[in-house]
Amino acid sequence: MRKPPPYRDLALLIGIMQTGSLSAAGRQLGVPAATVSRRLASLEQQLGVELLRRSTRSCSLTIEAIDLLESLVEPFEEIATAVDGLSNHAGKLRGTVRVTCPVMAGRDRIGPTVTAFAADHPGLKVELMLSNRSVDVIGEGFDIAFRLGPIETDSRLVVRKLWDVPYMLAVHDDLLVRYPLLGTLQTPDDLGKVPCVVTPPMDRWRFQSESGRRRSVTPVPAFSVNDTELAIEAVRRGMGVGFLPTSLAERLGPSVKAAHVKGWRPVERAMLALFPPGAGRSPKVRALLNAFADLKLDER
Repeated sequence: MRKPPPYRDLALLIGIMQTGSLSAAGRQLGVPAATVSRRLASLEQQLGVELLRRSTRSCSLTIEAIDLLESLVEPFEEIATAVDGLSNHAGKLRGTVRVTCPVMAGRDRIGPTVTAFAADHPGLKVELMLSNRSVDVIGEGFDIAFRLGPIETDSRLVVRKLWDVPYMLAVHDDLLVRYPLLGTLQTPDDLGKVPCVVTPPMDRWRFQSESGRRRSVTPVPAFSVNDTELAIEAVRRGMGVGFLPTSLAERLGPSVKAAHVKGWRPVERAMLALFPPGAGRSPKVRALLNAFADLKLDER
């Protein structure tokens, strides 16, 4: 019987399939790019087949590699879960869990929860990256990404809704004086007549009527910034109306009030957790997700 290839090399091949590139697979597994190429060549030599077609700009799996991977992925995920479970049974989580979330959410709610989780599990290395860009969860090796919906999701990812985030139209008293219309908004379309503070990529504001109808409007950006904290500062300075999380806008003081559209309310945005299917079976990932489930329960 032929000697089986090393586990690590087969795991590398699975990483290439999941991420779509050698470099991303290397980052996911913590292996230098040169080592990835060397180990892949060694695996091809041992198996006697070509596993990857390479060009100057891209790479793709061969039919032989796809056939092999179809039989490998599930057993490897079971092995990873079993290994993680050893630490879990011992009452300690070990290894690394990589997390990313938007900057303001990281400072306001998610970050403190992740920090408390890390403090409760000193044997676990937790890496938290705050970023407003849409990261490549699999390609960049993240276990969990927190994002505010609605978003275009990667079909390879599991999406779990955590909670709803209420929003409000926040306006400074000075802006109310300059634009009296803000005190008598009749429809969401009236917002097109006043300056707004916009936070890309959220370029449309969603409203729901008392009868349940939905409507989206595109605000006129007097100021546009992809950071909620700076958007809050712009609203505080009276630069425009802001579509902001209620919990944050209410901290701006008595000079900032809620503007209301007659018969309409801002639609909540869902806080989502995105993670690869295999990560969802990992005890350390499940434990972190449970920390957020507990947070939700505590706030009821």
